[in-house]
Amino acid sequence: MLTIIGTGHVFKIGEAVSFLTRQCWPDAVCVELDDLRYHAITGDKEALREDLIAKGIDPDASKEERMKNASPVYRQSAKYQERVSKDNRSSA
Repeated sequence: MLTIIGTGHVFKIGEAVSFLTRQCWPDAVCVELDDLRYHAITGDKEALREDLIAKGIDPDASKEERMKNASPVYRQSAKYQERVSKDNRSSA
């Protein structure tokens, strides 16, 4: 049996996911992360910096400066995530 649980970092569902894994005791748990998020979570600042540079993003720019150069679709997605994050009292 394969169980897929959709998650997002702006949703506070950690307890529910933890409950499901304790109840089902799966043989494996997989987490999909892109390079930027993985390096941000693990605290590998040098790798995160390299990832940003490779994507053409100035790692020394402020969040506001980065957003000015982002595509309209990305900016809209970021606004949505911030709203969802606020509604769920989590961090975007």
